[in-house]
Amino acid sequence: MTRVLRENPSQVEPKYLVGNRLYTLKEKDSLSEKRFDNPVFEILRRLNLKALVGRKEIDIDSNSVKSEGVYLNDILREYKGKLYVPEQVFGINLSEEEEFNRNLKELPKLSYVDFQKYLKSDKIKLMTFTENSGNYAYRDFVVDLKEIPGEKSLHKTKWAMKLDRDQAQALLGEYQGPRYEIEKQMMSYVGKLPEYPHPVASKISSRMMVELGVLTAAMAAAAVVVGGFLASAIFAATSFVFAAAVYVIWPIAKPFLKLFFSLVFGVLERAWDNLADIFGDGGIFSKMYEVYTFGGVSASLEMLKPIMLVFLTMVLLVRFTLSRRPKNFRKWDIWQGIEFSQSKPQARVDGSTGVTFNDVAGIEEAVEELQELVRYLKNPELFDKMGIKPPHGVLLEGPPGCGKTLVAKAIAGEAGVPFYQMAGSEFVEVLVGVGSARIRDLFKRAKVNKPSVIFIDEIDALATRRQGIFRETTDHLYNAATQERETTLNQLLIELDGFDTGKGVIFLGATNRRDLLDPALLRPGRFDRKIRIRPPNAKGRLEILKVHGHKVKLSDTVDLTSYANNLPGWSGAKLAQLLQEAALVAVRKRHNAILQEDMDDAVDRLTVGPKRVGIKLGHQGQCRRATTEVGTALTAHLLRRFENANIERCDRISINPRGQTLSQVVFHRLDDDAYMFERRPQLLHRLQVLLGGRAAEEVIFGRDTSKASVNYLADASWLARKIITIWNLDNPMVVHGEPAPWRKRAKFVGPRLDFEGSLYDDYDLIETPVNFKLDDDVAKRTEELIHNMYGKTVDLLRQHSAALLKTVKVLLNQKEIHGDDIEFIIDNYPPQTPTSLVLEERDPGRLPFFEQKQAELDEVEYSLLSS
Repeated sequence: MTRVLRENPSQVEPKYLVGNRLYTLKEKDSLSEKRFDNPVFEILRRLNLKALVGRKEIDIDSNSVKSEGVYLNDILREYKGKLYVPEQVFGINLSEEEEFNRNLKELPKLSYVDFQKYLKSDKIKLMTFTENSGNYAYRDFVVDLKEIPGEKSLHKTKWAMKLDRDQAQALLGEYQGPRYEIEKQMMSYVGKLPEYPHPVASKISSRMMVELGVLTAAMAAAAVVVGGFLASAIFAATSFVFAAAVYVIWPIAKPFLKLFFSLVFGVLERAWDNLADIFGDGGIFSKMYEVYTFGGVSASLEMLKPIMLVFLTMVLLVRFTLSRRPKNFRKWDIWQGIEFSQSKPQARVDGSTGVTFNDVAGIEEAVEELQELVRYLKNPELFDKMGIKPPHGVLLEGPPGCGKTLVAKAIAGEAGVPFYQMAGSEFVEVLVGVGSARIRDLFKRAKVNKPSVIFIDEIDALATRRQGIFRETTDHLYNAATQERETTLNQLLIELDGFDTGKGVIFLGATNRRDLLDPALLRPGRFDRKIRIRPPNAKGRLEILKVHGHKVKLSDTVDLTSYANNLPGWSGAKLAQLLQEAALVAVRKRHNAILQEDMDDAVDRLTVGPKRVGIKLGHQGQCRRATTEVGTALTAHLLRRFENANIERCDRISINPRGQTLSQVVFHRLDDDAYMFERRPQLLHRLQVLLGGRAAEEVIFGRDTSKASVNYLADASWLARKIITIWNLDNPMVVHGEPAPWRKRAKFVGPRLDFEGSLYDDYDLIETPVNFKLDDDVAKRTEELIHNMYGKTVDLLRQHSAALLKTVKVLLNQKEIHGDDIEFIIDNYPPQTPTSLVLEERDPGRLPFFEQKQAELDEVEYSLLSS
């Protein structure tokens, strides 16, 4: 018996002892629901108040188990109302999926551990489950077990099991026995049929229906009576008109009509006799018929039928093309509808591009190089007398938005010559040979109207490097599209410097990917000059802002110089967008002109993003963010004041969430010269500024710092590593085993393939250095440098803890402060000021004296705007 029990796990459903009785899991759940539904009965049962309620109502446990027999005859004999019999009584056939779902509800539950025991004992007879049609977290199974020796009535051979996704995958991989998967039925949605009769119609009473019938009959009778009267009146009127016309009007008009018709018929008879003499036998028709028949006209018309059909088709095509012509239509553009292979440039024959060099700012070196082209286009005879060959092709290279297209338009606008503008992708078509034909047509037009300018924007789409076939593995890459592109490029090369090179045509190409162009296109004679248009410097940005500032209403109080200095790397297009965005902000705030705050808001929108309304930090989060940002900004101001540091000062601090950031610190950038040869003290001061956020948290909150300053710490680690290694400014450190400086590896164009990187990759080393502990040495010395600078920063902020706390309070109250506010706080809270003075103030988050001064400045600005 022990062996049988060990080999055959128990199949008896577990029961739970509740009071003096044993219940299954399902009976236990139903018992708890009934007790929850009847809390009053449960309290009375526990108090044993048998006098208030009957035994039958209190003893829920006995009622939940004990049941008396119910007979259908007794129910039908006593109950005479409506009877509802469920469909299950008639033995309705369920589908496999419905039967599976019913078994999941009725069968006892099996755990995954017990299933593994049955699996080891080979007691699994069949496992049923449904197909997995979605990414559900759980999956259901029905397990059929083999019978074991013993009393059959006590055993449960069917069990339900609910497993999560990982356990279900493990079970299906581990179990290799019989299994059955039930396919889920896909049911289409059928709309609900309208009820009959309609609910509204069923609510109308029979009396109302009778009233409606009587009313309808009355209206029909009235209509019949009125219609009879009207018909009688109409009959009388028409009878009178008919009698008057027959007996009065017709006898009077009859002689006049006879006279008129006799005259008309006489004239027509004479005319018909004359026409019969002309077109009758021996007349003009017979002569024409003889010419048509015997003169060869009929044979000629039969031959001309297909020709006329083709001619009619061409006429319709030209008509359709002319009906869809653009606004700037020229007479010679009619041939574009006839010949598909001709180019479609945006031609300005008079050179009226609307752009001159006065509209171009910030790229003076490029404009100076292009002035020679303008002089040649204005006076080509001077160059011809001297025998000078002008630059035939000019390549404009630069990042997007720096003004390549603007410069090309300015050349044609200054010289007033025909200007042909196209994009490189316009030469690419499905048909073979169309691209080269359009190149020929474009240069043909330019030579006819010389001197002229041809400008192709994004030329890299047309003139990419030719690849050809080098080995069998690249054969699939050289297809018809590649061959068509290379044919177009070859035609462009021939037109630029081939056998028939026309003078007086300047070719301009613009691209921001010069590395993709074919080397044959870049040689002298085709592109004689390659002008790189770089992003403007501070002076150029100021000139661009002034050019675009004349187009909008700008307040006199706005200092464009600060924005030109603080926005390095911004292109001309982005600076123009800045002023447009500022104008939109001013209109949104209903200002009469663009103010300083509108410009600041526009800068934040373009750099960080708009304000986030949906997110709102709690007080603790705002305190942490404010402390980090104030510590960074205050460190910069203290170093500039007490150590005469040549670093950036804070322009403003904001804790309003924008874009992906929760707070922002804007620093006022130094001149460009200050970043060319930075010295070690300046870099160490900047390292202290980056560590100021974490140091401020330690001063105010103690060692309980947060991750609010993680980004600043990452920048500090990067800066300290560069100070030690790349710039070699901290006790000169020799990197042993590095290759010679002239050995450079090939650059890879595109994203990095390794996501971790290496120290040797960062330093552009080819071979691994001999010093294998280089990474450890750099990390150790970086940590020492950061630790020393962090200690100095903490000491500096502890000396000015009162100013730090006051600045944090003001920032939490106003949500945004400027650098002048920080200077005002440092002046009024000198070093070693106790923080208790700040905490004892009536309103620590306000600056009354500074607010009064700011109000006076705002009043002056308003008076300037109103004047």
